[in-house]
Amino acid sequence: MEQRLQELRDQFFSALDRPGDRTARWLEIWTLFAEHPWYQKQLHRTAARVVAHSQAPADWAEEIEQDAAMLLGQHLNHAIDLHVDRTLAEDRFAGWLATIIEHDCITALRHYLAARRGMKLLPRSYDVAEERLGIESQIDIRAAVKKLPASLRCVVRLYSRGLSVAEIAARLNMSYWKANRLLHAGLALLARTV
Repeated sequence: MEQRLQELRDQFFSALDRPGDRTARWLEIWTLFAEHPWYQKQLHRTAARVVAHSQAPADWAEEIEQDAAMLLGQHLNHAIDLHVDRTLAEDRFAGWLATIIEHDCITALRHYLAARRGMKLLPRSYDVAEERLGIESQIDIRAAVKKLPASLRCVVRLYSRGLSVAEIAARLNMSYWKANRLLHAGLALLARTV
């Protein structure tokens, strides 16, 4: 097994075994996956392949990656161990995780296609119509969003697509107040960066 993948597997199991608040462990594990180089590389490759296979525009891949990472957060919220069989993990962890990534990318693409018409690319709090911004400003904002921590990035992206805090909370299966707190933290970081 590749060194980075083995490291990810070991950190995942270690976080699962640690006692403590389930919400804190959920966020820790989600962040572990979302920020781990092996997961990021596989997610990037898979999103690009799924988009190319569907003959969608290549620039959709970035959105698909973000949505797939959000879907992983939802899976973790429903089953923090993702139903992994530890006795088989030595040989099958890579394939198991690759299957989850592929499924999430396909699901994200379906959602993206369904929501494409009403999508906004900028957070509403900027109160600026996207068409009035120059391409350089749009690129700067997208780059700043990409630098946000995974949990904040997902909430900010959902908000930028027009979802309310209540809808974000329902989609991510978290409380209204937690979604609100993450959104404000993400927008504050974004405002300092742009």
